[in-house]
Amino acid sequence: MGKFIFRKGHSLVLLLFAMISISSCVTKKQITYLQAPNKKIPSYEDYKPENYTVKPGDELYINVEPLMEEEQGFLSTSRQISGGSMVGRTLSLLSYLVYDDGTIDFPYVGTIKVEGMTTREIRKKIMDVLDEYLMEQPKVTVKLVNRYISIIGDVKSPGRYEIYEEQMNIFQAMAMSGDVGTYGDRAQIKIIRNIGDETVVREFDLRSEDIIGSEFYYVLPNDVIYVEKMRGQFFRFDNFGNLFSTITSSLSFLILVLSYANVPLN
Repeated sequence: MGKFIFRKGHSLVLLLFAMISISSCVTKKQITYLQAPNKKIPSYEDYKPENYTVKPGDELYINVEPLMEEEQGFLSTSRQISGGSMVGRTLSLLSYLVYDDGTIDFPYVGTIKVEGMTTREIRKKIMDVLDEYLMEQPKVTVKLVNRYISIIGDVKSPGRYEIYEEQMNIFQAMAMSGDVGTYGDRAQIKIIRNIGDETVVREFDLRSEDIIGSEFYYVLPNDVIYVEKMRGQFFRFDNFGNLFSTITSSLSFLILVLSYANVPLN
């Protein structure tokens, strides 16, 4: 009788080992990007993204370079820096805040209304305004700074990230966070996005090649990207050491139970 129960307990341990081994496996299809749409991989419609328009609280880096040497001093207070290559805090320190009324204060010119305009439209407007003061049309650069996205959930480095590109795609964004974790569910990525006066939550499959050109391809300022874990994560392990530890613990627990039940093991 004792030998029968021991054999039964031994079978339970083997069954437990098999279940853990199977459940800890992640298939290639679960983690591979740019897969062709099929029954399990959705397709998405083409989407033409709208250009971001400036809102109160945004910051604009504006650099004006007059072409005439005698006009250089006129805009000497323009926020410039040598070298031409700037990122991060440097850009922010040299930026103009968009006030609650949608305007910025520009040297010698005064207030300029920029709310609801793209950076290209603002550049054209500044060039037109300066045309009244300068003999030749200057070179004007306008960039939107203080652009952030947040990436949370099962990614390698969750956090708040500043974006420098006018159009950054979802793969570039995920790369900043070190990519999705081993057991992150790429099939159900959630994105929280401000559209007009409302906040919406959308879900998409990052594995689909149709993501390119869809409404989910480009990230927008203030987007929050959330990566859930795959279902059934309780028995998933990042390495063999964790798996071996769990198996030995389960075996020890089973032996302890049998001992308390006064069941002979041989």
